[in-house]
Amino acid sequence: MRTLQRDLPQPAPGDPRPRVPHPVDGRSAPACPRPDRRRRRRACCRRRAGRPSLPVGRPRRRGARRRPRRAPSRSRRAVTDVLVIGSINADVTFRSAHFAAPGETVVAEQITHATGGKGANQAVAVARAGAAARLVGAVGEDPAGRTQVEALAAEGVDTDAITVSGVAPTGTAFVVVVSSGENSIVVGRGANATLDPERVRAEVSTTTASVLLLSSEAGEAIVDAAAGAAADAGTPRVVVNNGPWLPLAPRSLAVADPLVVNEHEARHACPEAAELSGTDLADAVRHAHGSRSVVVTHGSDGVALSGDLTRWFDAVPASVVADTTGAGDAFVGTLAAALARGTTLEQAVRLGQEAGARAVSRHGAR
Repeated sequence: MRTLQRDLPQPAPGDPRPRVPHPVDGRSAPACPRPDRRRRRRACCRRRAGRPSLPVGRPRRRGARRRPRRAPSRSRRAVTDVLVIGSINADVTFRSAHFAAPGETVVAEQITHATGGKGANQAVAVARAGAAARLVGAVGEDPAGRTQVEALAAEGVDTDAITVSGVAPTGTAFVVVVSSGENSIVVGRGANATLDPERVRAEVSTTTASVLLLSSEAGEAIVDAAAGAAADAGTPRVVVNNGPWLPLAPRSLAVADPLVVNEHEARHACPEAAELSGTDLADAVRHAHGSRSVVVTHGSDGVALSGDLTRWFDAVPASVVADTTGAGDAFVGTLAAALARGTTLEQAVRLGQEAGARAVSRHGAR
């Protein structure tokens, strides 16, 4: 309806501005001091008339439904540098003067409970080295499982791919550490055995990572499934820590760059090279299994590398040797993190050695 001038309220005494009809509802208000700006004019006029401002923008049609706000997509993931697939265990460590001989009972001087598992330890080492780690594994529906996941998250590891099994307890590792710092380990796989190869394939295929890190403690079927999916997906680099040594599929060993084993596992992998050591042993393993490169750790002696370059690395001296349990995992995780950052394999080996030297100076796997 058109508003006539005679229907408008008269201006207040002393107000020189004319009364103008509001552009929306026809009511009058003092003329806007900024008539050249329509959007501001509407809001300004309503404020002067004592009414709340309309939202700026095109008015919503009468009866039109509001468009719901889009929820954040759950499919978006944080950037992953290293995708780790491996075991998650609760460690029970016994400290004694010496290892028990067959049939001998040894009384432990100390018992400790801690977080562990090769996959979990390596993921933590990756995160501590400054790379983004995502861990694929399984825990039981028990307090030990919750403790493992919380500890991993506190270290900055992405735990979204860890499943909770309702049929098996969290894996457990029984570790015996003697006064020299050497150790012996027995592992009960528990929930680690429930990890599904198909789910692992899907995780590898859908996660963009610079490095895929596999450890054989997760099981032969899991490592083969992940390595095959990585080959199909074109993952830039696959690091396989085949310790304890398992008869993995030839394709899994062929994509390894590097294949990481200790000297005992290397001789098990290549019985005909049982008398060899150092770079000769690493060369023998690489030629026997067709891996792109092989790294053989020799404890406190050093590391042998066989690949485009064959080289022996002297050990990095440790300030004190308290416990060697976590040295290997610290070495492998740091090596994978360095490769994800684009360093050469030779540089990555050296960085891994430095991390291993720091690891033996403290008690526990981490």
